[in-house]
Amino acid sequence: MNAFTFVNPTRIEFGSGVSRRAAAVCQELGARHVLLISGMGSARRSGLLDAVEEGLRALGIPFTAHEGVRPNPVLGHVREGIAKARDCGADLVLAVGGGSVVDSAKAVAAGALADHDVWDFFEGGAPVRKALPLVAVLTLAATGSEMNGGSVVTREDTRNKTFFSSLHTHPRVSLLDPDLTLGLPWEQTANGLSDAFAHLLEPYLNTPLRRPIVQLELKEGLFRSLVDCGVRLKANPQDLEARGDFMWSATLALNGMTSAGAGPAPYPVHMVEHAISAVTDLAHGAGLSAIYAGWIRWRLEQPQAEDFAFHLERLGQKVFALPESCGVDAAVEALVAWYRQVGTPATLREAGVAESHFPEIAFLAARQARAWGMGAYTEVAVMEILELAH
Repeated sequence: MNAFTFVNPTRIEFGSGVSRRAAAVCQELGARHVLLISGMGSARRSGLLDAVEEGLRALGIPFTAHEGVRPNPVLGHVREGIAKARDCGADLVLAVGGGSVVDSAKAVAAGALADHDVWDFFEGGAPVRKALPLVAVLTLAATGSEMNGGSVVTREDTRNKTFFSSLHTHPRVSLLDPDLTLGLPWEQTANGLSDAFAHLLEPYLNTPLRRPIVQLELKEGLFRSLVDCGVRLKANPQDLEARGDFMWSATLALNGMTSAGAGPAPYPVHMVEHAISAVTDLAHGAGLSAIYAGWIRWRLEQPQAEDFAFHLERLGQKVFALPESCGVDAAVEALVAWYRQVGTPATLREAGVAESHFPEIAFLAARQARAWGMGAYTEVAVMEILELAH
C-alpha cells in the first residue's frame, strides 16, 4: 500500500426526511444571509425548494435565490451566482439539487471570496485559499459531489469542461434524503448509476497495483451494490431501501476513501466524456456508459496493458459473477449488458452522438489531456476511441 493522507471534513446526515433540517443546519453554522442555489425547476415543482425557503423564513434567515443550474453547469451562470453572493453579502451557500447544482455552488462559494476570476481555479492553476461554507441538500444520487471538493463546469465560449478540487469546497454538511429521489425519471436514475459506477471503474482499471486488496475489495463491494441497486430499482423504482443504498453507494464511490493507498490513477474516460457533453450537452452518465466499452478495447491494445487486463478480468469475476479465467471480452460484454439492463446507452450511436462531432470532441479532449498530463490521448487516439465506441 502506498503512503497517503486522507481527510474528509464533510458531515453526512442520512435518512428519510432529513432534508427538512436544511434551515436548521444553516442556523447551526451561523448563517446571516444564505445564497440558495438550485437547478432548472424540478426542486421547485416538487415543493422541496418552497419548503426549504419556508424553513429559512421561519428561522429568520434572509436568503437570495439563484436558480437555473443546467445539468451540465456553465461558467456564465456561476459568475452570475458570484455576483449575487457579493451583492447580498451571503455568508453561506445552500445547494438544493443534484451534483451539477452542488458543483456550481462550490464554484460560487470559492469565487465569491476570490480576488480574481473564478475560471482561474479551473484552468489557471490558482489554488482555492478560502470559500464560503456550503450546505448541500442532495436530490439525485450520482456524482459524489456531496462529499468531495470537486467542481466541474463548462466554459461556454471555448467549450472547455474541466474541474478544480479543494478541501475548502467540501460541503460542511450534506443532507442525504432518499425520499427526494423517489419521483425521479428513470433516465436520471440510470445515468446516476452509470456515473457512480464510472467513479469506481477508472481508478479500479487504471491502477498499476494488483494490491492493496483492501481498496480493490472496497470498490468491488460498491460495484456489487450499484449493480444490485440497478436491478432492484428497475423492478420497483419506489423501493426506498434500494434508493438509500444507491444514494450512499454513490457518495462513497468518490469521497476519496476507496482510492486511499492505491496510488494516483487517471480519469481518461471522464476527460473524453467532458468533451462529448461540452459539444452535445449529453447527460454525463449517458456519455460515460456510451464510451466505456470502446475505450476499454482501445486500452487493451496499448502498451503495458497486462495490469489493466488483470483488473478487467477480476471485475468480471468479482462483480458480474463470471467464472475464473473468464477473459477480458466476457468482462466487457457483462459491463455492456448491465448498462443495457439499467437503460443507459452502451455506444455513442445509441446515445445519439453523430460522427460529425468527433473531430471537435477529439480536439477538446486532446487539449484537456495535455493539461492533465496524459500525453497518450492525442487527437488521433481519441478519434480511435470514439470510432470504437460508435
